[in-house]
Amino acid sequence: MIYLIFAFIAGFLTKVADDYSERKKKSLFFSIPMGLLYGTAIGISGLLNTKLISQIGGIVIGNTLALKIDRLEHFIAVGVVLALTVYAGYNGATVDVAILVAFLIAAFADEKLHDLGGTATGNRKTVLEARLITPITALTFAFFEISYLLYIVAFDLGYHLAEHTGKTRAR
Repeated sequence: MIYLIFAFIAGFLTKVADDYSERKKKSLFFSIPMGLLYGTAIGISGLLNTKLISQIGGIVIGNTLALKIDRLEHFIAVGVVLALTVYAGYNGATVDVAILVAFLIAAFADEKLHDLGGTATGNRKTVLEARLITPITALTFAFFEISYLLYIVAFDLGYHLAEHTGKTRAR
């Protein structure tokens, strides 16, 4: 269950890095460590529970295809996740293609719907921006492996905590 702590930290740091990457003035002395830290947290959660590697891989690929991996912090994080995934593979971890594809589609759809929500109003905006497809996918697969759902919940809790603290807002 320690992987959940890393998932929470990863969610928190992902939001901090994402908000920081949108600032006009940035420093490599912050960008590089942020990418390393949040990528490492994601990767370690996959190493601690290798069943998550397919889910994490699908989400990373889906976000990449949705063009959300677009700044230095994210490129570094993806590189770290990829390196740790290769390491896990050398140690016997395998990828479940069905899980990978399901989460790839879910993450891609969530990001594209989130983008559409930027132009919507009212309840439609709220639903589109909520990124609900990935958690629903995790809930669906929870019947086979509960850690898929627990990972998403822990990650999202960290992400939303960072979002609501106000500390990550661009200045």
